Amino acid sequence: MSSSSGGFFSESNKKGEVSELQKNLQSPEVQRDARQYRKVVRKVIAYMTLGMDVSPLFMDMIKAAATHDLVQKKLVYLYICSYASSNPELALLTINTLRKDCLDSSAMVRGLALRSMCSLRLPDLVEYIVEPLLAGLQDLSSYVRRSAVMGCVKLYHLIPDFVEDNGIIEKLVRLLSDPDPQVTCNSLVALDEILAAEGGVVVRKKVAHSLLKRLRSFSGWGQSQVMEMLLRYQPQDTEEVFDILNLLDDRLKQPNSAVVMACIQLFIHLTRGMKDIADDVYKRIKGPLMTILSSSNSELVYVCLCHIELLLSKMPKLFDCEYRSFFSRHTDPLFIKSKKLTILTTIASDTNCEEIVTELSAHVHDVDVKMSKEAVKAIGEIAMHLPHSSEYCIDALLSFLSWEIEYISSQTLVVIRDLLLKYEKSAIAVLPQIGECLEIVQDPKGLAAIIWIIGEYGQSIVDSPYLLEPLIDRIASEQSAEVKLQLLTATMKLFFKKPPECQHMLGRLLKFCVDEEMHMDVHDRALFYYRLLKTGAKEAERVVCGSNTKPVANPWNLNASSSNSKESLFEEFNTLSVVYGQSSVHFITQTVPYIKGRPYTEHAASDDEIPPCEEEEVLQADEEALASSDRHVAVGNLLGEDISVEQFHDDKNQEDHVLQLAEEPSLTPAQFEQRWKSLPQCIRWEEMLLKVPSSADELQESLRRYHIALMASSPPGQSIQKYFFYAQQQVSGQCFLIEAVVDVNAQLLSVVTKSEDSTLEQEFSEHLRNCLEQEWIQTAD
Repeated sequence: MSSSSGGFFSESNKKGEVSELQKNLQSPEVQRDARQYRKVVRKVIAYMTLGMDVSPLFMDMIKAAATHDLVQKKLVYLYICSYASSNPELALLTINTLRKDCLDSSAMVRGLALRSMCSLRLPDLVEYIVEPLLAGLQDLSSYVRRSAVMGCVKLYHLIPDFVEDNGIIEKLVRLLSDPDPQVTCNSLVALDEILAAEGGVVVRKKVAHSLLKRLRSFSGWGQSQVMEMLLRYQPQDTEEVFDILNLLDDRLKQPNSAVVMACIQLFIHLTRGMKDIADDVYKRIKGPLMTILSSSNSELVYVCLCHIELLLSKMPKLFDCEYRSFFSRHTDPLFIKSKKLTILTTIASDTNCEEIVTELSAHVHDVDVKMSKEAVKAIGEIAMHLPHSSEYCIDALLSFLSWEIEYISSQTLVVIRDLLLKYEKSAIAVLPQIGECLEIVQDPKGLAAIIWIIGEYGQSIVDSPYLLEPLIDRIASEQSAEVKLQLLTATMKLFFKKPPECQHMLGRLLKFCVDEEMHMDVHDRALFYYRLLKTGAKEAERVVCGSNTKPVANPWNLNASSSNSKESLFEEFNTLSVVYGQSSVHFITQTVPYIKGRPYTEHAASDDEIPPCEEEEVLQADEEALASSDRHVAVGNLLGEDISVEQFHDDKNQEDHVLQLAEEPSLTPAQFEQRWKSLPQCIRWEEMLLKVPSSADELQESLRRYHIALMASSPPGQSIQKYFFYAQQQVSGQCFLIEAVVDVNAQLLSVVTKSEDSTLEQEFSEHLRNCLEQEWIQTAD
């Protein structure tokens, strides 16, 4: 709104309001009245949230922080955190106030001040924050410790060296055994984020069992986070799997949907590869999913429906008896109706087909055109998949044609055309209505479907040539190439069935399409038909009307092509990937420190790597707790008394700084190209070849045994051949990239390696050289 119109955000109003606020903040009378003073501060925050620039009030707001009013203090700290980055010099003045509040007798004030200090996002102020933060990690109040733990993550993202310089990891590891469950959860999440570039926190048996022991004491958020981390743990035997499943079973009855979904995800993960148990697990999780489905929260219901759709790709019969739960309610928004319609199509069977088709028929009347068309298509899909119920479905589709609604008739004819490829006998019921439909339908897809039916079954329609003739007469004004192509083919087929009636109209159609048509596909097909007719009528009839010309394929059979993508989505169950229907690599770009390692499920570290340290005693205690008959487990030390900070580091270093290549590295060509350009050249070396690879496959097979995969290669037969390979560290997922250039004439191999882990680049280069020495390059001997 312009200033001349007197709008709220006009320039004159902004200046006037800010000046008035400043005057009130500086007024001694206002400052003496605590209630009035807080009211003015509230007004500043209100203007700030509306988008008005109130940064000129920074100094006055800093003074307002010197109060015992907790509400006012919270508001002032909110203001300071919002404007500190735009006033770094003035923000320095707030440090003394914040540090002073970190020593306040009130735990609420100490925690609030510490949280605000860590939220300033100014690297120059970190040196003033470290001391209060380290003190906060040891504070007697659990609220202050929680704030301090999350502050460590904030400072880590601001200055990563802060963690190493102050031994933050060691302090967070100690806090994992904190008596307050929320401090434990915060510490676990903070450690996982700080160590994300190294693969996150490693979860072994003692850690997993200890987390399970304390699971009930955590908040809903904490339980979800813990169960997500337990996905990295692989039980040692079936008995342990049963123990964990029994322990987690009551989490499926929680009112918190996040806990339920995380538990379902863990159930599926633990029983993967155990078919008999997995079937029972799917049946067990069905009830909790149906409970979420009855929620009044539309967004939550939609997410649940997306996960149910994914589960149906594994067990199509899982929800057969609950099909009525997927009938739409009048209050459902469109996106839920659409998803329910998709699921009903999937779970339809001969026993429930009639009820489902009746439900879908009701959707055909929907005011939303897209929804109506989806319902028609769904009925056609059910008919395609259920031959015994196809007659009922086709009768329902034919009833839609009598409504004489253009978009419904058009979509119905498109579906019927596809069904006639499989159920030809149904054409008898369709053909009498074709003439009437031709007068109603204007949509190109529907019109093309009618023309196809006339061309395919024209001998059974008395006036079939005269149905096509008006379309040929106005061919010059037709805009759709699809209609023209179908008209050409249908007229050709009809010509061989009724030559006298069609000869003249076919000639006119071919003449126009060859001489005047601008669309190349239409022109080329007409020219092809013309030349085909010149070779002979019998030969042309054999080509155009032959038995092999009719496609016999399911137009909706997408399951085979999407099975791989569905399987990959199970790896990302309970994430946005399921909602979007695609892997996260397609819509998320991650950068360090947010990158996490390769899938944790592929790495099952043995407990032999853990130093003994009274290990047997701790393991025995954990196993006894899990095996208890009533499944009620006492709260204990998260890591066990025998796990020290040094051991925690030893375990991490042992895995992260030893070359362990993943058996199946995963990298897309786009990711390879991006990383190759961004990484500096690490190591280059040359060797003489014993022989030149005859093909890329030969070299690829040789290196695949050593977990090195081929990304691309130059065409064979060139004097200079290029090969691009890659490998991947098993735990961290960091990549090693290779360019190998072969000079065929000189039998010389030139290799360039690049690595995302500088500590392993030399070791990997030697590994590659040793692999090639087995077969390809000459050794020093």
